[in-house]
Amino acid sequence: MAEAYLKFYTNSQVDVYSAGLEANALHVFAQTVMAEDGLNISTYTSDNLKKWKGIQFDYLISVCGELSKEVLEIFPKVHYISWQFPDPDLVEGSKDSKLGIFRAVREDIKTRVLQFIGNELDILKASSLEIL
Repeated sequence: MAEAYLKFYTNSQVDVYSAGLEANALHVFAQTVMAEDGLNISTYTSDNLKKWKGIQFDYLISVCGELSKEVLEIFPKVHYISWQFPDPDLVEGSKDSKLGIFRAVREDIKTRVLQFIGNELDILKASSLEIL
């Protein structure tokens, strides 16, 4: 979700990558709630971050969990930012309650992305972002 908002709100003027310690499939509820907001993320992927080793990122944003020692070793010269959102996939309950959590997290992510762009991101200087 963060990748989609960063691309959308920067008009794709920066390179944005999404990765984690493990490659994961995109959750259907994430696709659903982003489509509700007009963004199609059905072709997005979450790759293993080792795929991007060697790229010099300006920012590395963690959206769920603290950055591990392994991440810090792979990307030693980058500005790290930690945004801690609950993992909506871990919530128990009905489809409607889960969708509600996904929507809440979506809105929190959107707010944080807009703050980041407005306060920290100089589009003329930042060329690449990594989202974990």
